[in-house]
Order: sequence, then C-alpha cells, then structure tokens
Amino acid sequence: MPSPNPSRPDIPTILESNHTTSGAQTVIEVPLPPLSTVYPHYHSSFSETFTLLSGSISVFKCLS
Repeated sequence: MPSPNPSRPDIPTILESNHTTSGAQTVIEVPLPPLSTVYPHYHSSFSETFTLLSGSISVFKCLS
C-alpha cells in the first residue's frame, strides 16, 4: 500500500514492504531530481533492481 507524503515529494514512497510480501521484496519509489548522484556501493545481503519511469540514468557495475 503506497504511503505518499505530498508535503515532502523528495522522500521515498514504500509501494510494497517485505512484511506484506512474506519477505519476497520491498519496492520503493524514489523521485530523483536532474543530476542526482548515488555513489557506487554494494549490497551483500540483497540485490537491487531499478525501473526507470522517465528520463535517463547511468548505472555502473561494481567489479569484485
């Protein structure tokens, strides 16, 4: 169930929680303004998937 925060559109919205999907997944919508940066990082306990709704994005693969 979405939990939007209209007064703070920069705050991520939880669309699905691991609590409501029996641990299967968590889906979070994160609006990013142009030229936003997320520094390269790595998760060892879960994987990330990105779905771009509009615009463009550059993704770099971390090599181990």
